[in-house]
Amino acid sequence: MSLITINGETTEQKFKHLERILQRFSRRLHKTIIGLVPASPIFGYCERSAKDPIVLRAIFPADGVITQAAMRAEECGKNARIRVDVRSGDGEFSKSFSLKAKAVVQEVNFSVKAGDSLEVWVVDISDDDKGSLGVLVGFLYQVGMKDLTSVKFLIDQFETLIEENQDASES
Repeated sequence: MSLITINGETTEQKFKHLERILQRFSRRLHKTIIGLVPASPIFGYCERSAKDPIVLRAIFPADGVITQAAMRAEECGKNARIRVDVRSGDGEFSKSFSLKAKAVVQEVNFSVKAGDSLEVWVVDISDDDKGSLGVLVGFLYQVGMKDLTSVKFLIDQFETLIEENQDASES
């Protein structure tokens, strides 16, 4: 570690130089904390689509984005589809996906507003009376920035909070 030389002929000049050095150090010591906001899962299930094709109904309490969709059926016909309807005061948006026995995960990025509703249902295009069985759907919903709660911590408060949570989880 090298020594710091304080320049200046008078006491006032030395203090000004020292203040500049401290300002540079304070910029280097600045720590940034990044908080991660996880997406909220929304999911639904329908046992038998011929009896009740609705898999999920939901309403969004805040603006946000549905980022991903996942779906699968325990049993389904080759032409079975999942239809997703988002309704708002501005109109309706619909999208349909193929329904398979193997899980399908897809990025969708549907923007939604507070008060929009979501309806997901199975469309079976077959002569089979039994329809699709055991249909599962799941979505990830990311709340918009304006509806997130902000909490400010000093670095030492944040570190104390982390230590307390680690101690609690070890108990």
